[in-house]
Amino acid sequence: MSYVLNNGHKVEACYVVRWEDGEAMLGSNTYNRPAIDTTLVGRIEIPDHVTAPDGRDLLVTGVSRQSFANCTKLTEVVMPELTGDIGDQSFMNCRSLTRIVLPPTVKNVWPFAFRGCSRLNTVVVKALTPPDVYNDAFDLQAYEYVTLVVPASSEAAYKRSFVWNMFRYCFANIDE
Repeated sequence: MSYVLNNGHKVEACYVVRWEDGEAMLGSNTYNRPAIDTTLVGRIEIPDHVTAPDGRDLLVTGVSRQSFANCTKLTEVVMPELTGDIGDQSFMNCRSLTRIVLPPTVKNVWPFAFRGCSRLNTVVVKALTPPDVYNDAFDLQAYEYVTLVVPASSEAAYKRSFVWNMFRYCFANIDE
């Protein structure tokens, strides 16, 4: 089993994990079925390690497709520093989500990852190099109303980077 912490309680979830032999997914990855209970409320913390069924300690390296889709009461998501990919539709329709923080290791934000997150108001990206992001990862109105916060030394790179340059409000004030 793999778990996410929700207000101190463990809940089964779906992650991409890495070990010496390669990468795999733990938990459910059925296309039209969320990996976790969609009634989760409040802030969640995605762990940086999980224990595999065989007892191995594995690094969490991504958030799998649709992992948190339709969790309409989530307000904040804390991702581990090793997260490389935010899977397609992974937070789709999380209507109460107001803030996301992408760690410096994020390389890809896949299609529809944050579509339907209608209360989203802040996206913090800690990566010095702008991650690749699909133009449909966010709702169109997000580019108009959501504040993007990036590292000060990378502000120019984000302003030149397709999709990230579409955010109207960009503040460069992250401690590096």
